[in-house]
Amino acid sequence: MNTLEKFVKSHTGETREMLESFVHTFADTIKEKRRLEQKVEMLAYELRFLKKKLFGSRSEKASAATLALQDDVNLFNEFELVVQTLPSEEPALPLPPETTSPSSSQKTGRKPLPATLPRVVIEHDLPEEAKQCG
Repeated sequence: MNTLEKFVKSHTGETREMLESFVHTFADTIKEKRRLEQKVEMLAYELRFLKKKLFGSRSEKASAATLALQDDVNLFNEFELVVQTLPSEEPALPLPPETTSPSSSQKTGRKPLPATLPRVVIEHDLPEEAKQCG
């Protein structure tokens, strides 16, 4: 029994009720403070992670700073970790076939027009005196 409990139990009547209500209010305030401190800490981790992602280097190389932030990344992988631990009751859906990106050997440029578009052939012919070479 701590000193606060001894102090409250040593009083009787209305004073004891007021002290007990004060103790309960104080305990609730402490719990709320701890919850808010945890939320601030989580938001600080999230802010640091997002700043690193937004303003950090774009390189794929892992540096010491990246490894230090790995704990922050794990914070956001919580859902994936929970899903991995749950037993799968439904069969997995088949994945759609992967589309391959065009290789560098394929032609680049404009795609051909659809065959359904009407085609009009216009021939421009020069008069005979303009067809002279030389």
